[in-house]
Amino acid sequence: MGCFDDRAKVVKEWVDIRSVVGEWVALSSERAGKSMGLCPFHADHHPSLVVNSNRKSFVCYACGEKGDVLAFVMRKEGCSFYEALLRLEARAGILPPASQGAAAPALKKKGASSTTSRQDKAAAPTLGVTASRAAAPAPSSSSSLFDSEGDSLPFDSSDEDLVQIRKREEEVLIREELLRMNGVFLKGLERYDPGCEGLGMGYLDFEVGFAPKPALYRGEKIFRPMLDRVIFPLRDENGLLVGFSARHRTLLAPGEKWGKDSPKYINSAASVLFRKGEVLYGLYRAKKAIRRAGYAILVEGYKDVIAMHVAGFEQTVGLGGVELTQGHIGLLEDLCTRVVVLTDGDEPGRKAASKIVTALQTVGFGTLALSLPEGEDPDSLFRSLAAEGLAVFIQSLLVPPELLAPLPAQLSQQMPSEGEVVVDIDRLVAALPFVTRANEKAAIYKRIALLKAKMEAASAHLKRPPSVL
Repeated sequence: MGCFDDRAKVVKEWVDIRSVVGEWVALSSERAGKSMGLCPFHADHHPSLVVNSNRKSFVCYACGEKGDVLAFVMRKEGCSFYEALLRLEARAGILPPASQGAAAPALKKKGASSTTSRQDKAAAPTLGVTASRAAAPAPSSSSSLFDSEGDSLPFDSSDEDLVQIRKREEEVLIREELLRMNGVFLKGLERYDPGCEGLGMGYLDFEVGFAPKPALYRGEKIFRPMLDRVIFPLRDENGLLVGFSARHRTLLAPGEKWGKDSPKYINSAASVLFRKGEVLYGLYRAKKAIRRAGYAILVEGYKDVIAMHVAGFEQTVGLGGVELTQGHIGLLEDLCTRVVVLTDGDEPGRKAASKIVTALQTVGFGTLALSLPEGEDPDSLFRSLAAEGLAVFIQSLLVPPELLAPLPAQLSQQMPSEGEVVVDIDRLVAALPFVTRANEKAAIYKRIALLKAKMEAASAHLKRPPSVL
């Protein structure tokens, strides 16, 4: 590979980043392609380094170091990009360009013509495999070659492996081309006005825009179905522009429904670059806030995420209208152990919240499901209450405002049912893990104590022992 970029692509495809990082760091068992360990670049006392084998990258969520396998070797060994490239090429058995020409004639002198043909392919510059390994015959069709550490090498002498190698190379090229086209399409969007005071800057931060009308569009054909729609750019957890979601720009008339002829949303097609079940909307902007708060807020829609961020809840991410997947859970596991679930205030939203909570609790997350008024969502509440009103309302769900309100000196003769008091206590106990300020925690404990007294009084009024102690 004469081009450094092309050589780097091959190295990143063939070299297992987990095995490289694992030489310096004790990594946890892999889960959904990810493993964790203590970061070697700072005094890390809690595992902050995440290695993503699927994305072939690493990131430390404490010190901020991140990159691919080349960046890791450069940083850890204190070498240049070229030195790191040569070391990793040697590790993978890839011959530098200067050596490939000399290796080819030697291959042609060995073996029968049928073997030579296969070896010539292996020595071709487009693959860059070393002569010694490419020429090694396979004992059987099912055997594979191993390096000194016992790891399976990226190449053996079978034609099937050559097909897989070329397939990976094609995927890399497709990925790069999709990224290029996404960038061009994003630049061509018109500015979008959300029609609500206070939301404009949020939509600008999230790069929301209008796609051109079909008559004015001269770009790639793959974006034509998205034209004349509101475009929500979709970025992965590292900020890479992987796709788009295009929303119909008008509202339905009463009684009408979205259908195949007029879908509400049109998403980028699944590809080597984009899978919607592996993207949480806004995560690249929310990561720091999630770590700072100690929990994430999970909402349903794109507009809900933007409204929550503008209202000050920057730890909010969105599902984008899809169900919670293992890919989503894996992204959250890298950042926190607690999630607040905030779905729409309707029957589908409540059903979705129940499924989400169950899925999160199954893998060990602490959860808190918040209820919104019937028919409301964070976006609609922002438009009616403004940023401050939405912030006060959401905070009231996380920490009920009556925490600081003293109870009446004399309990009313019309006592609340014991069940109502139990619900209040349960809400407060559930809220405790999500409160970080000492004074707020103290207020919750005080309120719980007052509710226990209220329960005892209610039970005495009913002339029986209290149900909750």
